[in-house]
Amino acid sequence: MTKNSKKIMSIAALVLLLVVTSGVIAFTYSRYTSGATGSVGVTIAAWKVKVNTTDITANNTFTLTAGNFANNTYVKDNLIAPGVTATIPVKIDATGAEVTMEYTITVSALTVTPANANIIIEEKDGWTKTGNTWTKTGTIAHDRTGRVDTINIPLKWVDGNSTSANAADTANGTATTLSVTIPVSVTAKQKIA
Repeated sequence: MTKNSKKIMSIAALVLLLVVTSGVIAFTYSRYTSGATGSVGVTIAAWKVKVNTTDITANNTFTLTAGNFANNTYVKDNLIAPGVTATIPVKIDATGAEVTMEYTITVSALTVTPANANIIIEEKDGWTKTGNTWTKTGTIAHDRTGRVDTINIPLKWVDGNSTSANAADTANGTATTLSVTIPVSVTAKQKIA
């Protein structure tokens, strides 16, 4: 090997070393890297529903008032008898709920003691009947002004105009203790899109 070829080899080796070193330096210093973490707090929407001032999210029974009786010329005020209609108010308050709510009011078969009477829920104002059950549904939007619905259960004692109906009506009217049981349930749930 000649002196020139050794010199060329030395220069080539030096150039190669310079290229490799520059590449490593460039690789090490030529990119920016950063890392970060973060979090966000999310507030859960409130769910609180009242029926006639009772919070049904905490208690499963509520109280109904006796009702508002329609004036009837032939019956003393605030009493029920054949031919009389009344409404029983059910107030659903969604003020404490921060979501849109759907509700269903269900009235099961009414019981009259001592004798069965033809007391019904009238199918009007959105009330529907299936078998011996009446239902009404509604929605209270989360952004609606006035988030309280008062639903009236339209009660009516139908005059049957038959011998058996008249006998039952007379038995109830002459009983020392007359009891009318109206089972009402309210179900509320969040409306999901």
